[in-house]
Amino acid sequence: MWNVQWSFLFPFPPGERPIQVQFKFTNPSRLQLALESINFAFSFGAREFAVRRVFPPGTSDSLPLQAIRLPAGVSGTVPFSVTTHVKQWTGFEWLPLPAHRESGHTLSVPPRTVYRIFVSRGLHPEDRIVGDPIVDLLHLWGLQTRTVGIEVVVPSHMVHHAVEDEIRKADGVFVIATPRHRDSVSGLWKTLEWLHGEVGIAFGKGKPILIAREEGVDVGALPGALADHGEFPAITFDRRDIKTVRRPIAGILPAFRDCLGKRRTDQAWKDLKNLALGITAVVGGVTILDGLAGHASSSRKRSGGR
Repeated sequence: MWNVQWSFLFPFPPGERPIQVQFKFTNPSRLQLALESINFAFSFGAREFAVRRVFPPGTSDSLPLQAIRLPAGVSGTVPFSVTTHVKQWTGFEWLPLPAHRESGHTLSVPPRTVYRIFVSRGLHPEDRIVGDPIVDLLHLWGLQTRTVGIEVVVPSHMVHHAVEDEIRKADGVFVIATPRHRDSVSGLWKTLEWLHGEVGIAFGKGKPILIAREEGVDVGALPGALADHGEFPAITFDRRDIKTVRRPIAGILPAFRDCLGKRRTDQAWKDLKNLALGITAVVGGVTILDGLAGHASSSRKRSGGR
């Protein structure tokens, strides 16, 4: 039986379309086969590649790179199926074989707009076993992650300053709460001590916060209040099956990204208004600021309706 393999060339930048795909065809039979076409059926439409190439018995080869152009609004997990059309040489003519279809495949497409988020998480090996796959998933959703001690390495006496600086520059904060020690009184697993401080800094700066906590972990204090009553419900995961976190993250990240976008827009208008305030203080007028404030208000109304 002949076989077609394909692979998408990762990573592809969120702002670039199309993406590229590599095909490989294998003919293990004693027959001469011709690969006619490969059809990708995505949720947004079909993409067909005409090949028309003959493969002698017992051969295997890669095909030239092909491009799949994606519509502007496509992002996230995109389901697709693949149908392959092959002909067989009978000795007299090329006879079409039944089309072969495979379904249930998915393609992860990062959004065009990339947001910068601070990720508060543990650095120990047992923390990174669950933290790294979650961060990889955030990358697929167009989120550039920053964690002091991983992407940002500074001397120990600069850690607090680096954390404050990274949270200040971030569009939002994602928290991965893993267990650190068991409380001797309650018997509950407590999370990392510095996680409370980082969440406090983010809350004080008005950053959107999304918390993912391991099953059985008490995040306590402010993180606990945000997890139970914050703008976004906390995501609970089981380290024995980290794949279970993919579905809840995929379900909540679109809304989280919308919040990050609104926060970035509001902050941009705030910065611009502050700049205008400085200008008017120099020139001694207020007309510029008044007009800018009115324009900012109408812009926020428009962006809020998206």
